[in-house]
Amino acid sequence: MEVGQAMERINEDFYVKQNGKVIQQSTARFAIQGDLELLDVEEGNKVLELGTGSGYTAALLLELIGESGKLVSLDIEPSLTERARGMFVGRNVEFHVQDGRLGWAEGAPYDRIVAWATPDKMPEAWVEQLAEGGILVSSFLMSDMADSMVTTQFRKEQGVLVGENIERGSYISMRENPADYDLLGPAMDADFAERGIDREIFWFSTDDPSLDSKEQFLLMKKAEYQEQILAETEYEDFRVYFLWKREKGRFTGSTGERSGFGMVSDGLAYVDRHGKAYSTSQPALLHLKKFVEKWLAEGKIGWKDMKPVLRGTRVILERK
Repeated sequence: MEVGQAMERINEDFYVKQNGKVIQQSTARFAIQGDLELLDVEEGNKVLELGTGSGYTAALLLELIGESGKLVSLDIEPSLTERARGMFVGRNVEFHVQDGRLGWAEGAPYDRIVAWATPDKMPEAWVEQLAEGGILVSSFLMSDMADSMVTTQFRKEQGVLVGENIERGSYISMRENPADYDLLGPAMDADFAERGIDREIFWFSTDDPSLDSKEQFLLMKKAEYQEQILAETEYEDFRVYFLWKREKGRFTGSTGERSGFGMVSDGLAYVDRHGKAYSTSQPALLHLKKFVEKWLAEGKIGWKDMKPVLRGTRVILERK
């Protein structure tokens, strides 16, 4: 069965809504479809799902594996696990409360492993519990920096995980304990984060230890619009290039109404999700524009040109 067919058969609202409100631990429909297509589930597969959430993805996976398959689903939130058990009584699925990074050894090996939350590095348990020839789909942090996540596809070959493809999209970071969700999304991993009076979330993150995150965040808030330096459709491809190149002084951040990534060099400059450049100085803007020019000269390297590679327990990007 195709993923699209499974999505047509399942009533999403039944799973993601409770008392008329959308459950906080729900994933966007387009992201689910893209990741399940990467997972390439076949009828009869044994699947390990990390992040039960609303139960919607479990329902989709059960459609894909059919009656001959088996699903094991883990979540760190006991209330979500208990809710899911009540929704899937009599189905070929079991739910457990567990830190997803540990997997579930009792059910191994698994033909497919999919994670709806992001670890900072590859858990050893996943490598061990994935069957030979099996596929693993998860987002990973590409650096010690918030909003540096990329969704990856690995296949196990001769006991080793071999990276195949990447996709846009990511999920909140994995935690050992249930999160209080005071901060959501990239702000959970940021070096500096705060809430505005209207509950907007502001944050700044960098993998350059020489930068003071709060100080740079305040500069980011003061940065003024300069010019359109990218087409809006180019942003995601340029973001992959930015993550791959590991330039000194790079950062990610959000001022509430604007979010994006950039570099600190004689000031601060960044590009937002619409391709607009903001800066605190002309030298900083010039530095960012030169980086864009380098990307253009190298052929606009983007999502389809890159693959994930496992280096020890860390996932990085390489050109195909």
